[in-house]
Amino acid sequence: MVFIYNFVITCLAPFIYLLLLISKDGNKFLYNRNSSLKKLSSFQRNSNSKLYWFHAASVGELEQCKAIAKMIRIKEPNSQIIQSVYSSSVTTKHLDSSLFDFTFYLPLDFFWSYYKLFQTFKPNYLIIAAWDTWLNLLRTAKIYNVKTFLVCATINPNSGRLKFPFRLFTKKIFSYLDFILPSDKIFESTFEKIIPKYKIGICADSRFDSVIQKIKEQSAFPILPKVNKKPNN
Repeated sequence: MVFIYNFVITCLAPFIYLLLLISKDGNKFLYNRNSSLKKLSSFQRNSNSKLYWFHAASVGELEQCKAIAKMIRIKEPNSQIIQSVYSSSVTTKHLDSSLFDFTFYLPLDFFWSYYKLFQTFKPNYLIIAAWDTWLNLLRTAKIYNVKTFLVCATINPNSGRLKFPFRLFTKKIFSYLDFILPSDKIFESTFEKIIPKYKIGICADSRFDSVIQKIKEQSAFPILPKVNKKPNN
């Protein structure tokens, strides 16, 4: 499954870049990512502290990450926090926050895209908000022994990701996750179709007080607050 995915997107790479280059939005998409790579050398990793890598697809998910990052700052002031986003709708204004030590746009999901990022950041945890799970991102995290979480997770019971043949691909992606925390109990049964039940928690705590301690304990996992958000397809 991984081979097929990477073979297809590698073959499509020239066409993907061509389409991006000939559109205004596409140019912005590429510019954001190239700029992110250029400033990587400015990041200084503190080897004596833990590093949390948060990822959000867009502005809504970014706000979820900020809420958790705020508590990390309170509980672990010496920890480092980096934030990646995918959508170009997220502007520098959205990313300008004292909560983050470094912000950047996530590269396209080619198998070679993330090695430099993981080698530079050396994260302890990769925490993805809601739904933006990229196969090669999670696969590379496993290569570097990084704990992976999907928090405030949502999925529509009628999502195409749960139907054949995409269901097989979805199960493969989710196999790289260490733990999933649904945004509501109603999603539990849906997630159980694609990931073992022992990897699924319940977001029943309306506070963030328990988040950091739970993430720190490798044998236990965080309980995050409920988020009133419609499930994504």
